[in-house]
Amino acid sequence: WRKESVPTSAELRQGLAKQPKSTGFAAIPYSEVPAFFADELAKDLTPSRAAMLFTILTGARSGEVRNARWDHIDLDEKIWARPAESMKAGVAHSVTLNAAAIDVLQRMAAPDGRAALVFASARAGKPLSDMSLSRMLRAAGRPETVHGFRSSFRDWAAEQMPTVPAMVAEMALAHSVGTATEKAYLRSDLRALRFKLLDAWGAFVVGQE
Repeated sequence: WRKESVPTSAELRQGLAKQPKSTGFAAIPYSEVPAFFADELAKDLTPSRAAMLFTILTGARSGEVRNARWDHIDLDEKIWARPAESMKAGVAHSVTLNAAAIDVLQRMAAPDGRAALVFASARAGKPLSDMSLSRMLRAAGRPETVHGFRSSFRDWAAEQMPTVPAMVAEMALAHSVGTATEKAYLRSDLRALRFKLLDAWGAFVVGQE
């Protein structure tokens, strides 16, 4: 019913308030991660602290770690196979486990059935709350976020592992990578390269480079 032409997208944007540029999640600089990890590892290994350390070592999201189950873990193959329903993008994803991540798993209590949560809360059968890992950071006097460890890992990969393609780090973070054409032709999950990258990250974090 308009007598005038429909506004263009540029005209619509001009009428909207300016939005602040996103700065992302606050992250600990990767150079400080080994010292932070060592300090936390020396403390009582509660489920919340263990989950945070495992989050650092795998580059995973907090919710994925808090809902990890023993039947997702294959210690022999060094793989954490996460089903689609546990992933943000709704796509199944496998995480390569470095030696330090496996050590954290082995220090947890023996599972009460393979479907048991790896990092169980005090409430039987319930996962840790979304604030449980953040409280570990606050208790250590750090203002950053748990999600920020993904950025710490990504910055380290870019600066310290330049021979590993950027696509590998993005895959390790369970990000969608490549154009539609690239996705159509790339059928590999680059697992060997992801093992190399995550093994090096684990060695860096625990100070065994």
